Amino acid sequence: MGCVFRCQAVTAFAVIPFFEGWYSANVSETSHLRALYSEILRVIDHCIVVQQRLSPRCTASHEQSKTSAINLCHYLGLRQLDLRKLQVQLGQLGLSSLGRSEGHVLSTLQKVAHRIADTISVQDPHGAALRPLPTVLEAPSFDVAELLLHQHTQQLLGNHPSDRHVLVMVTCPSAQDVTQEWAQSILRAGMNCARINCSVGTPADWIHIAETLRTASRETGPACRILFDLPGPKIRLRALAEGPAVLHFRRHKNERGETIGPCQVQLGGSHPGAIPIPSEWVRKLAVSDEIRFRDTTKRKRTLKVVQRFSDHVLAECEQSFYLQSNTPIKWFRENKKQAKARCGAVAAKPFSVDLQIGDRVLLIEGNTAPAQVTGAKAVFGISLPDLLASVSVHDRVVFDDGKLNGFVVEKIPSGVVVQVAQTQAETVALKDKKGVNFPNSLLPVRFVTPQDIQDLDAVINLADLIAFSFVRTAADVKEAIQMIHIRRKDLGIIIKLETQQGFRELPDLLLELLTHSPVGLMIARGDLAVECGFERLAELQEELLWLCEACHLPVIWATQVLENLTQTGIPTRAEITDAAMAMRAECVMLNRGPHIRDAVAALVNIIKKMEHHQYKKRQLFRPLHVADGQSAPHELVLAGSSHVP
Repeated sequence: MGCVFRCQAVTAFAVIPFFEGWYSANVSETSHLRALYSEILRVIDHCIVVQQRLSPRCTASHEQSKTSAINLCHYLGLRQLDLRKLQVQLGQLGLSSLGRSEGHVLSTLQKVAHRIADTISVQDPHGAALRPLPTVLEAPSFDVAELLLHQHTQQLLGNHPSDRHVLVMVTCPSAQDVTQEWAQSILRAGMNCARINCSVGTPADWIHIAETLRTASRETGPACRILFDLPGPKIRLRALAEGPAVLHFRRHKNERGETIGPCQVQLGGSHPGAIPIPSEWVRKLAVSDEIRFRDTTKRKRTLKVVQRFSDHVLAECEQSFYLQSNTPIKWFRENKKQAKARCGAVAAKPFSVDLQIGDRVLLIEGNTAPAQVTGAKAVFGISLPDLLASVSVHDRVVFDDGKLNGFVVEKIPSGVVVQVAQTQAETVALKDKKGVNFPNSLLPVRFVTPQDIQDLDAVINLADLIAFSFVRTAADVKEAIQMIHIRRKDLGIIIKLETQQGFRELPDLLLELLTHSPVGLMIARGDLAVECGFERLAELQEELLWLCEACHLPVIWATQVLENLTQTGIPTRAEITDAAMAMRAECVMLNRGPHIRDAVAALVNIIKKMEHHQYKKRQLFRPLHVADGQSAPHELVLAGSSHVP
């Protein structure tokens, strides 16, 4: 596949061309096999060399993960080489093409070499002796690899149900929605692990959710592991000015733009969109009274009271209008003026700017924009200090989860100028507090915040698993493990792979992660797509699955699985296919939503069906009912349900 992996512990790994020009169609079959055997030995030798270079890292692994660390080294060695031509030759001979060898690399290579050697000994019994195969005692066999992955998954996520091996994780809703009824229902639907998002709610909320789930699990029977997800640092835009202090009220219109009803307005009260009028007016206003004024465009407008409440009144206007603070207003009853005043202060809207391709945005440190910045349409601050010095010209910048993409075109003493290069629509509004990513920049940001550490201490005795976000380096993984070790050594650790830097340094991260047990990795596909580009996501999630299988590490496949079904109750065709692909991981995560129980049941059903056909990358050939028929396709349809899988 020509993939390149890097590991700082050794050196920059490079793709090494193999199998180039050694085979000619004119050589004999025996010569061909000897050359093939020689190439397999060269691959084995290279895998062993990589293992020897990384031997200190393998030695430092947890006792239960040493074999897994060694196999990861072999896989890294294998994937440094371009083996595509070799794979074709092996496949033509009916041998393993190495395409499913992740968990047992050296064992597979040795078996292939043995088969070739056996054939050579039959065809050329008096030929030159073949070089013997090197022996690596720690290399796992096929059966050992399967057992290790199963054991590591069980230790981290618990026992899988008897009718499927892929587990289901669900993100819990807010504490007020987590009742005993909800918990029992979702457990019966098939949830095996609950994720509590520590960026939402308080420790008291999380404790309520965890205790409710524990009780429901005891009553319903299915076990449930509880994961607390620490959010890590969130880099957000910080508006340096408020938006306009104006209220906009629109008439009700249909899809054709035709007015079908007046706009309704609340007068008085504490609702954010209410018009602030004098409190004595609110007490005295009667149905059919009118409030008259000129809006911000100097157009005359009339509000007619249609309903009274204890602390406010409801009025209607036949026309749209804009209203700002301190607007003069008059009160009329039966066309006679009762009083006049000015409306109160209207709250300012969050700052927002509409951007298109080619527009420029200035990002700065601090709270004061430079006096002159050529061509910048808007200025924003950054929520975390001392970041922009690490951002260079040409670095990518991603706003609002990928709705806007740009690159740095200029650095100034207090910040950077970003030019928009790609937008989700022709015009996109960029608002205060929206997220911003710097995928190419090495930012001086810790992967945990002081708030994360407080939250960790609050939930440490309730958790089965702790997930760390924004993990980018082996040093981050080491620090995370140390944080857990001083609190609870037996606690499961999951790192969320969501940054481009984290992906580049994945082998190093995995080797460090294997120093603890139990451990796992979550593919945060949404953040990863924002960081690396949506067009690369399919490739990246494949490579993540391969490397994790190489070290027998459980994987959680996350972000937007069956999202439409969860939110609306109706799935899309694309997300059903995505869910079927997800079952190559050891666990699949669903987000919260009003139809989450249906989504869990649907996912469990998909997993059960697909497990008859596929395990990881391996296709399983169970009997296909569609292959049973001997007649034309239309006759098979008429044959009835016996031909339906």
